[in-house]
Amino acid sequence: MTSPLSLALAWSDTPIYNQHYPLPSLLSVLPSTRNITYSIIIKFINTLALATSVSAVALPETRTSGGLERRGHRGNSDNWAGVIKKAAGVKTVTGTMGMPTIKNGAEDSAVSAWVGIDGNTCSTGALLQTGVDILGDGTFSPWVEWYPNDLIKLTDFVVNAGDKIKMTVTATSTTAGSAKLENLTTGNSSSHDFAKGPAALCLAEADWILEDYDDDNSGKIKPLVNFGTVSFTGASASGGSDGTVGPDKGEIITLTDSKGKAKTSCSVKTNTVTCSYNA
Repeated sequence: MTSPLSLALAWSDTPIYNQHYPLPSLLSVLPSTRNITYSIIIKFINTLALATSVSAVALPETRTSGGLERRGHRGNSDNWAGVIKKAAGVKTVTGTMGMPTIKNGAEDSAVSAWVGIDGNTCSTGALLQTGVDILGDGTFSPWVEWYPNDLIKLTDFVVNAGDKIKMTVTATSTTAGSAKLENLTTGNSSSHDFAKGPAALCLAEADWILEDYDDDNSGKIKPLVNFGTVSFTGASASGGSDGTVGPDKGEIITLTDSKGKAKTSCSVKTNTVTCSYNA
């Protein structure tokens, strides 16, 4: 069995990263794990020593969404598709999406549909968001998140293909707010309050996004599931200096591969953002 000391020392040489990192790269601002203090290592060793035997270390199932990663030309990204709308002072962003039916989805493929505040130009890298992961096996995983903290899965909120899900985030200040999901088909809802976010919001932008997110284990972007065509309807941002605004005249973001080929096609019409999967 690996000793607590050797395990702790191994941890000190293991790079730590989140699955998505806003611009600039999160890796560029994270401190080196070699700077872990001696006292932290000793506390970790003492904690492990309390156990009489250790057969495996079970880590909680988490994944981190995150900020926009630009690629090449303006409007291209390797992880986001959808619309970003400048909305100074925005407090609430909402949108409703009908969940698609996934047939013959590739193994481990996925896409995440969400609405949020900031995550693009905000200097703190903060992003308040809520949405649903659409998985290749036809299931769905709803969640809320204040990035850069890990997302929180809403295990009490059931989502099925065909359900209309209303997504709403509200910032009561730059460091507090809430996120809510409503299943308009079943009448169920789930929400989460953030008393103090890990980073201050800039309250500068509203987002309606499909995200090709990173895998927890490998750190690589998951294969993009063929989601067909989906839309955020009733999309709006409110509370800012311009009152209530829609996504029209916002920046359309195209998700591209490493060669610049578009993997999505998105458009805006009044209060609707529509995105299609490009085969």
